[in-house]
Amino acid sequence: ETLEVLRRSLRGEALVSADDEFEIVRSLPHGHALAVLGILRALDLERLLSRQRSRERDLCVAMICQRLLCAGSKLSATRQLQKTTLAEQLGLGEVEERELLRAMDWLLERQGRIERTLARRHLAGEGFVLYDLSSSYLEGRHCELAALGYSRDGVRGKLQITYGLVCSPEGRPVSVEVH
Repeated sequence: ETLEVLRRSLRGEALVSADDEFEIVRSLPHGHALAVLGILRALDLERLLSRQRSRERDLCVAMICQRLLCAGSKLSATRQLQKTTLAEQLGLGEVEERELLRAMDWLLERQGRIERTLARRHLAGEGFVLYDLSSSYLEGRHCELAALGYSRDGVRGKLQITYGLVCSPEGRPVSVEVH
């Protein structure tokens, strides 16, 4: 290849760098988003959520990936999705916060089926599971799931959301329930 470039130069052809001929219009980080999405697909998580592709399923997949890439609120997820190629990989285009909230409602309708599938995959016949009861404090005041109570985070005077997580003996999450 170097020899060919030298020949072209000796023939009088003007050779220029890519920077001189091309203008970078947009450049988005890609590798980490593709890696997380690839792992999620290798785990067959998309099919676990729903056998048929839909915008709701793709939004849920995006929220899961986004949580792993850069944790934050649903509002921040709408902004972060545009800062990598993740939204493009999933064919989402622009995403609004209310769409993410609707997608979470869509997912809640499927929670029981998803948990039963995970239990069949990961729980053995002897019935041994790991259970963790935890809580998180809430900054807002308008959440029907929250109540005043003991703060495991050590933050006094804040509403708490208490939840239980069931895992397989290997630590794989199987189900979650808000109390």
